[in-house]
Amino acid sequence: MRISGAEEIEDRGAEGSAFTFVAPERARARLALSLVGRHNVTNALGALAAASIWGIGAREASEVLPRLKPAAMRGEVTAFRGRIYGHQRLLQLESHWRWPA
Repeated sequence: MRISGAEEIEDRGAEGSAFTFVAPERARARLALSLVGRHNVTNALGALAAASIWGIGAREASEVLPRLKPAAMRGEVTAFRGRIYGHQRLLQLESHWRWPA
């Protein structure tokens, strides 16, 4: 799948994603993103577009994107019984197993 402005999207599982950012002037930069999910690549592209108004580009993004943390209870990755789950999936499993209060 190709997202406009991003090529060579790599899903790194719980470690996030990496992608090649293609700027409007066709300059390219490989960027890592610590947030899980392809939709966050799209979010990063939107942030890059907005930040470009202030002259912020791929160089600055390469320093910030790998350090991003998800908001509480949103996109957190949790290990349970040796497996990795996104927070929403873990809540579904807990509901299914009906943990005692």
